Amino acid sequence: MGFDKLKNLNLVKLKARERGSAKGGDVRRYYVTVHGGGDGLLLPANAGTILRDQAVANLRPLRVETGFDYAGLEIGGESLNAAPGLDMAGVRARMSPANICDTRIVVSHQAVLDGGTAEQGFGLVLNVSSGDSFDWRGGLSTVAADIRVRKELAGPQLSAVVLDIFQELMLAQCASIQSVLGKFTASGGTASDFYRAKADFANEQIANGNAVTLFEGYAPDRYASFAMLARTDFSQSLDRDERRRFADLWRRFLEARFADHFLTVDEAITLVRAGRFHRARPERTNGAGVPPGPRQIFGSIKEAKLRKVLGDRQSVLRTASYILCVLTGKPSIADIGKVGALFGWKNMARQTPERLRLCTDASYQQMVPLVRRGLVTPMRLFLKAS
Repeated sequence: MGFDKLKNLNLVKLKARERGSAKGGDVRRYYVTVHGGGDGLLLPANAGTILRDQAVANLRPLRVETGFDYAGLEIGGESLNAAPGLDMAGVRARMSPANICDTRIVVSHQAVLDGGTAEQGFGLVLNVSSGDSFDWRGGLSTVAADIRVRKELAGPQLSAVVLDIFQELMLAQCASIQSVLGKFTASGGTASDFYRAKADFANEQIANGNAVTLFEGYAPDRYASFAMLARTDFSQSLDRDERRRFADLWRRFLEARFADHFLTVDEAITLVRAGRFHRARPERTNGAGVPPGPRQIFGSIKEAKLRKVLGDRQSVLRTASYILCVLTGKPSIADIGKVGALFGWKNMARQTPERLRLCTDASYQQMVPLVRRGLVTPMRLFLKAS
């Protein structure tokens, strides 16, 4: 998917819709605008399907390995005519008015000029274009980041950047992260403040040697992608270490910057019983296994049981991120001993294990085989210590 693949001048807008949402109002849409200029179209017509499928393929094992959920996105698009000296105001004028606030990425052979104000209604929008080096630059008046890919490596670099931004959006929409962001905005913070804090944290991690980047120039100020900091090459597939770094950056970021907005026991109980999470199923490998269904509500989990686990001061030793493990599958005779040893016994004589256990990132590793097999559903929670 490079700058020189097709001979066509147009602007393509890719939209993304959350899969498995509730009814109507829970649907979120995102758009990528792709400007094919000069040598051709930057992304093919089926880019939306390719991006969504690859992002979900990376996030499904991340869910199993780290307990972070994700919101799947349907990515599609709209074509607009290109024009010399096109700026963001021109893009806005050519777009369907209903889609403006959902625009997320503008990809162009020649950089689309900022040419507008922050009040144009775009929300978060990033500009990706061809340049002489691979750079993540700061934001301008409308765009939150000006990203350049090196011309001779435009294909793999462009694909990696766009894919990672969508993976970032999918993960950011998970119930656990949204619960923290919701409390932050309720206290007077804004989404823009949140994005700037992400950019600050990313710069801090690079400066301290706690993260590395493939960018030759890296200076985000209004938005940063943790997925881009997690990768070691431009492969579409993230390996296990890259997925772990991706999740770890999100966890450390929220613990370092937003601990004041972590959940109380009552808030966590509400989230678990009313929020939406993917139920774990046997991991799909090479097309085999069960594909993930829509995220669902786990309201059947009893409040008293949750309060006992989430309010246990011996488990929640500090304000931090934890993984609530819920036994949602029926263990076989061969598995029942291991399940009981991990969850404890409700009735050992009858071989009935408890259903809930709160894990740290370290203790959760014992649960991963059971999550991978579809017996245990993990729910990442950011909890305040009592």
